[in-house]
Amino acid sequence: MDKRFEQADKRFESLTRRIDRFMIWSFATTLTVGGIVVAAIKYLP
Repeated sequence: MDKRFEQADKRFESLTRRIDRFMIWSFATTLTVGGIVVAAIKYLP
């Protein structure tokens, strides 16, 4: 029974890592695109 819990725990940890990585990438992408849009609005006539 302990082995099954350990397997489920490992799967949960890997899923958590993937979600964290996705959140970091999406946050960085959002900031980058936002910065580009602000720069375009500011410097283009």
